[in-house]
Amino acid sequence: MNKSPLRTLVLTTALALATTVAAARSADLQEPQRTEVVATDGGKGSTPTTVRRAIIIGGQHHGWKPVADKPGVLTLTAATGQHQVTVDVLYDAHSFQVKYKESANMNEERAGDKVTVHPKVNKWLADLSEDIRGAAVEGAIRAN
Repeated sequence: MNKSPLRTLVLTTALALATTVAAARSADLQEPQRTEVVATDGGKGSTPTTVRRAIIIGGQHHGWKPVADKPGVLTLTAATGQHQVTVDVLYDAHSFQVKYKESANMNEERAGDKVTVHPKVNKWLADLSEDIRGAAVEGAIRAN
């Protein structure tokens, strides 16, 4: 009996399964929409400083740490084990937006403008955006 066809079938099946598993660990990058910030400072309106503060406080909820700070752009990094994600949070007095920058060990692949990453990256970005929004709302409530 010739084992070559059986060996080919087994190798083909194993390769197909490996490709399927790898594909399941990649997703198109989905950055959160720009988020408007509610008024703070006792109803006087938010400022870039109050929005920046909300970014830092909100980021702390899931372990995001500031690593660079320029006017209107705060760079944050989060890491668990050997996995790391870095984002730029663009902000002004009225809004903010989380923009993916890079990652380590998160299946990042770039092809032109298209970026694919491990699906957890999308969750991390969405959670960060929601945590910042929550911190901004909390700041507004405390200020009033």
